[in-house]
Parts: sequence; structure tokens; C-alpha cells
Amino acid sequence: MIDNTQSCQDFSIRFIDNIAMDKRTSSTPSADEIAGIFDSSEGEPPGYRHVVVNFKHGGPKLLSVLSPHCDPMIYPLLFPYGESGWDPSLIHNGPRKQKERNKLTMRQYACHRLAVREDFSHVHQAKKLFQQYLVDTYVRIESSRLDYVRQNQSKLRVEHYKGLQDFVVNKSRLSNSTTGKVVILPSTFQGSPRNLAQRYQDAMAMVRKEGKPDIFLTFTCNPNWPEIKNELKNGEKPCDRPDIVSRVFRCKLDELKNDILKKHVLGVVTAHVYVIEFQKRGLPHCHLLLILDKNHKFRDSASIDSCVSAELPDHEKSPILYNRVLSHMVHGPCCERNPSSPCMKLGKCSKNYPKSFSETTIQNQNGYPVYRRRNNGVTACKSAYQVDNRDIVPFNGYLLLKYDAHINVEICSSIRSVKYLFKYIYKGYDAACVEFVEKNNDVNKIDYDETIAFTNMRYVSSHECIWRIHSNELHEQSHTIIRLAVHGPGHQNVYFKEGKEERALKCSESKKTTLTAWFELNEKDTYAHNYLYYEIPEKYIFDNNKWVKRKNKCKKVIGRMYGVSPNDTDRFYLRMLLLHVKGAKSFSDLLQFNGTTYKTFKEVVIARGLLQDDTEWFHCLHEMENYHMPKQLREIGQNQIALAGAWTGIASLLMKGGTTLHRLFGLPVPVLPSSVSSIKLNSEKADILRKASLILIDEASMIPAAALECIDRLLRDIMKNESKHLEHVPFGGKVILFSGDFRQVLPVVPK
Repeated sequence: MIDNTQSCQDFSIRFIDNIAMDKRTSSTPSADEIAGIFDSSEGEPPGYRHVVVNFKHGGPKLLSVLSPHCDPMIYPLLFPYGESGWDPSLIHNGPRKQKERNKLTMRQYACHRLAVREDFSHVHQAKKLFQQYLVDTYVRIESSRLDYVRQNQSKLRVEHYKGLQDFVVNKSRLSNSTTGKVVILPSTFQGSPRNLAQRYQDAMAMVRKEGKPDIFLTFTCNPNWPEIKNELKNGEKPCDRPDIVSRVFRCKLDELKNDILKKHVLGVVTAHVYVIEFQKRGLPHCHLLLILDKNHKFRDSASIDSCVSAELPDHEKSPILYNRVLSHMVHGPCCERNPSSPCMKLGKCSKNYPKSFSETTIQNQNGYPVYRRRNNGVTACKSAYQVDNRDIVPFNGYLLLKYDAHINVEICSSIRSVKYLFKYIYKGYDAACVEFVEKNNDVNKIDYDETIAFTNMRYVSSHECIWRIHSNELHEQSHTIIRLAVHGPGHQNVYFKEGKEERALKCSESKKTTLTAWFELNEKDTYAHNYLYYEIPEKYIFDNNKWVKRKNKCKKVIGRMYGVSPNDTDRFYLRMLLLHVKGAKSFSDLLQFNGTTYKTFKEVVIARGLLQDDTEWFHCLHEMENYHMPKQLREIGQNQIALAGAWTGIASLLMKGGTTLHRLFGLPVPVLPSSVSSIKLNSEKADILRKASLILIDEASMIPAAALECIDRLLRDIMKNESKHLEHVPFGGKVILFSGDFRQVLPVVPK
């Protein structure tokens, strides 16, 4: 609350280009639109917020954004009669009434409000205020979802089955103790780093089975489509009605998918992946990757020319196609003709236009092909500049004629780095690099300081908001990916609420994972012996904790085992065995080879010839035992434990017995404010941290605050089993020595 005698300071938010940020997601906005920006490491909207209402009598009071009075109070022009907004008590009625989950969600209510009807709508005619309402509504919807996660998942924990079993057995001895690690943000949150990482791995599983992608297609919405223009009224522009643009683009996208996937206008497609993006340009667009059947792949220049063109068509023979190429498929112009073009970076075009002339199409061994761009003297005028074949973006004539929109078609079958393509389409949510500048009211100017801190924030446009409110998919793939568990005996994860350990343990005894159910399947069905673990989902379906044979053949299912770090030694070698061994009926079967039963999975892997032996390490230990002095040997086995770690790997190597903080404390990559350590409270690593007398942390000046907070939460969680009051002591009462030179982190000001 600000005192009346104080003057409020005016601030402006300025979008800037930061060369350190990813240009694919952090480019400056190029469209005139209303958008929301908020500081977020994983893309989630801000937490619970309130609206301050100043009453004539009684002063300011807080109004929850979940209140039905929120909409008419904030948007009196949109709701001039004070119509109530969404209320948590609203339920479905009529034909939509359900026995369970009958409550009307905030998203469903928003769809009801935004539906187009015959009578006049204040909301739809509000132009930029309508865009603001869309952004505010979407942010409230996502915030309420995540608020539920924040309130409930603080009580949800996960632990290995054996660890939970040991905890329940010893619970009477360990008073006031807890087990497991906290689960915070689910990977199902669309656009989060974990969600995109899972989708990227799913896409790579498709490549493993179906091969590399052949076509990279980008389809951009055209605001001048007649389906959009005919719905605009009273001088409206397409940017004033994101709801109409969204619906029309969705219909066009469905038709494009029908042409490509069912009518095979580009060839028979065996697999596809697409994502919807907005990128601060005011319009939605789609990135579509296609994997063609082996009989329809591009094997020579003629097959490429039959699908893709990068030349101006003949104006006399194809006047409509000629005009559409000029409207949608001309890059720039840029370089000397237009140095101020948005694509210009450091005096050059970032897309390498204009291209060179080429009489024929040349297939590149590691990149896009060099398309045919003949120097035939054909030119055209675009934005008062002369353009020729060197400025044409590759396109398909049939698709361009039918859809009258920018449809860039690239042949990518020769690109060796398949990961680049999938990382490009799964690059994450739109972001913006902004600076907050204080205005000087005395001289009516902005005080600019080059050392001002830049903040990377999420950018949500009104087009993205209406797309999400309508529950349109942001991602789609042709295949269903079944993710398969990889865990040791008794090490499957068990999810439970704190205080419900016994109940969770009892339920987990009868619950099968995909791996333990596979063992059970091999005991009962000899047909399953013909397939590896990751091939089972193609022939069986995991239903009700068991694998059941598929009644219908399904070619669109792929099994994918979760990746395992080599640092997790036992699971790493177990996963290696599952990639090569068929028909195993138990973990004991995996430990057997040629009549010999081995003690560890690593020994079996070595016996099968799947991995080189680590004999050299044993020789090193024997040499230490035989030749090192007693003092050196005693240092290896001191009774007190001192741990050393550093933020970077190079610095950790300079410390005796040092390691990285990620390995020492189980930090994820990247470390985010909501990150949780992977160390279980009943594990050996947790026991070492619990017994450590000193923890030395180097490069303290380089450690992000999120990493220190994650370490603090871990140590408090570990040490509260020793004494309950340590839960409220920083770092669980551990003695930690921070070292580092803060003079090395001075701000760098670019000239």
C-alpha cells in the first residue's frame, strides 16, 4: 500500500535482442498484438494472485481471481450489466450432465463465453481489450491447474519399493521420520522442459523404427483467407479476432493433414510429427516432419523436382500460381536491397538468401539439397525491389494453389543430424528478453543504463491463448509411444502421500510394472519369447497390470525404454541386457548365461561380450594396496567423512576426491526453481550425506540460487530423520564451507 504523499514511479518494458538467448524462441515481437509476459523458468504461469478493489468506505480489499465478481470488476466494458463470471460451484446441466466430474471447469466456461452467437457480443467487438481478456483468461486457467499441483503434490512422495518396505518395518524405531523424495511439477505440463524432453525422446524412438524424416514442411496461417475476411464486421481486422483465426487455421490444418496423410499428395507417409507455434508474429503456424515409405523416398534430383520447386513459375502458363508465389514464397528482399530486413544479422542474411543460381538440383550429403534455380532472366517486383529465382523459398505447387498460404517444403532426407530437426520443433515455449526502465518524470525522458539487468520471460500471445482455451493440440505424432520401466528387483517407484506408507506398500505388492509384467508374460506365453522387451508393445497391450495380446494388428505402436545414465551402474547394465535378451522370466534369468549364474548385471553383460572389461581399474586398486604408504591408505578409510564438490567438472577435478555438485547432491539438468534432487532418503548417497562432517563447495559465486535451494531442501529432508528441529535449520545443520572469488562475476557490458 503506497502512501498518498509518495509519487508512483513509471516504468516501461522494452523488448530487446540478446545475442546470448536462443533466437528461435527469444526473438523480438514483429506483430502488433496484446500478449502476456511473466517470469518463469519452466513456462508455468505465475502463482495465485489477487485483485485489489478500492471501496469508497473501508479502503482496499482483496478479490480472488476465482471469484465470480472478478470479470465484471476488471472488464466493465465487456460485461456492462455485471454478469457473473466463473464460479467453482458451477455444474453441468441438461445433456452435458455427468455422474462424475460434473463440475464446470474454468476452461469450459471460457469456451461458453467465447462462443459466437447471433446477438451482439461486447466481448468479441472489444478488439485489443478482447485480446487482453483472452490472455488473462488463459493465464488464470493454467494458474488454477498448477495451484492444485502446488497444494497437493507437496504431500506426494516417491520411493523405491524396497526402500518403502524398509521404512515401514523400521517405522516404530524411527520416530517422526519421512521417506522418499517430493514430486513437484509433472512432465505432463505442456511446453515445460521435461515435457519437451519426453516428446523429443518419443520422436527419436519413431526414427529408430521408421527411419529419418524426408520432408520438413512449415504451414503458416494467412489472415486474408476469405473464411476469415467474411466473418469480420464493423471494420474489424484479423488481429482483432484471434478466435476466428484460430478456428479457420485449425480447419485448414486438418484438411492439409488429410491431403498429406490420406491422399498422399507428397508420397505415402509412414510416420509424422507436428507442433504448433506462434513465435510472436501474430499468427499460428505448424512445423510438420514426414517420414515417407521406402518406395516413395527421394533418390535422385528428378524426384525432388517433382515435389519441390524454388523458381518463379511462368506468368503466362500459371498466372494464379505466379501471384501466390509472389505473395507468400519470396524471402525478404534483404542484403543490399534492404539492409533493414528482420533477417539481417551482422550484415548478412541469417537464412543465407539470396541463394546461388543452379541449373540442376544437387543432393547434399549433409544438409538440404541445392534446389534448381535457373538463371533464365525471369524477374518480378516485390515491395519495390526486383527479385528472381534466388529469392524464392522452396514450395509445392499443388499445396500453394489449394491453400493460398506460406507453405515451405524442404527435403531433409540428406541431413545426417536428425536430432537437429526434432530439437528445432521441440524448442519450447515463446520467450522474450525484456528490460525494465524507469522514466524520469522531471525531464520526460527514459534513464538508460547499459548495465541494467535483462530478464528472460515467457511470452503468451492472444492467438496462443485462444488455441489453448479451445483445447487444440500443440503436438501430434502418428505413433503411440509406450514408455517402458527399467528398474532393479524391488526398486520400482511407489507413489504415496506422507503418512500413507503402509497402504501404499500393500497396494504396490499386487501392482505390476511393465517390466515385472513382462517377466510374468514370458512364464505364461511362449509366443512372447520371440520378442525383446521393447518390442512387446507392438504385439501386446499393457492393461490392468498385465500384458494382453492385441486382437488387431497395430503398426502405429512403438515401445521405448527410459534412458538410464551410466552413473546409475546397475540399471545401466540391466537396460543393456533388456536390449539383447528375449524371454526372461525373472531378474534371476537375466543374471544367467551359458549355465552360469552371475551376481551382478555388469558381470552378465561382460560375459555376453556386450561391454569391455574394467580389469584395469582392479589392477590400479591392487597397485595401491601393495605400493602405497600406510598414511595414504589410511586417508582412504578415515572415520569422518568430508565431501568436496564444485559447480563445474574442471574445478572438481582439481580437488582431491572432488565431484560435481550435480552428482554429489543429485541435481537435475537443468536446475530449476521447482527442481528436486533424485537422491532417495533411504539410499546410500543419502546415508553418506547424513554422516558427512564437512561439505566443501567450491565456485560458490557461480552456483545459481535454484541449485542452492535444491541442496538446502535435500539436506533438510535428510537430516530431519536424525532430529526433527533440523528441518528448520539451513542445510539441515550441516557444516558447509563455501569458497569462490566473487570478483570474477562482474557484469560484462557489451560495447
